[in-house]
Amino acid sequence: VYTLRRVVDGAERTELWTVPATGGGARPLVSRAGSASCPRIDPAGTAVAFLLSDHDAPPQVQLVPLAGGEPRSLGDFPRGVHDLAWYPDGAALAVLAEDEDSARVVRAPGLEPAASPTAIRLATVDWRSDGDGDGGLRLHPRHVHRLPLDGSRPTRLTSGDWSASRPRVDSAGAVYFLADRGGDADLWPAPQVHRIGAAPPEAPPGAGSGV
Repeated sequence: VYTLRRVVDGAERTELWTVPATGGGARPLVSRAGSASCPRIDPAGTAVAFLLSDHDAPPQVQLVPLAGGEPRSLGDFPRGVHDLAWYPDGAALAVLAEDEDSARVVRAPGLEPAASPTAIRLATVDWRSDGDGDGGLRLHPRHVHRLPLDGSRPTRLTSGDWSASRPRVDSAGAVYFLADRGGDADLWPAPQVHRIGAAPPEAPPGAGSGV
């Protein structure tokens, strides 16, 4: 399963396509307006989880049968999802979602959530990354959540004023991710591997233990 970027009726879109590994022609799996990314085939090999951003809406998790069909939405993260990985039992996904709140964003009392912030507080040099976030601004931390496929609420697995990246899940259900929680991470970034045990924690930790 791969992404294919093309122009349809004058509008750019990124679609999901699939091609048999044993040979044969490619066919569209998800062909609709918007931008599809991060396709991940489930452990059973019957479905594909992916991210879909429609127009200016933040990307959300979608699930589609590998044989084809209409995608269904999983979860609704206000600022969207940036990466995902399957749990080995196929019952949930580890997703990397952007926090709503941020110490870098200041809002006057009563300001609508969708409105532009009153001010932006910048105390580190890693606040911009071209092609990333809101116009290249990196203002909100990104953290790992466990997203069940049965429609129940997601469980936050990490929290803090730092960001996680590249979540992965092993065969026992332990979640791994990259993060640099050091005080000078913006100047000398050195992300390390962290691990969260197989059982979901009772309270969200600041991070998993370093490995």
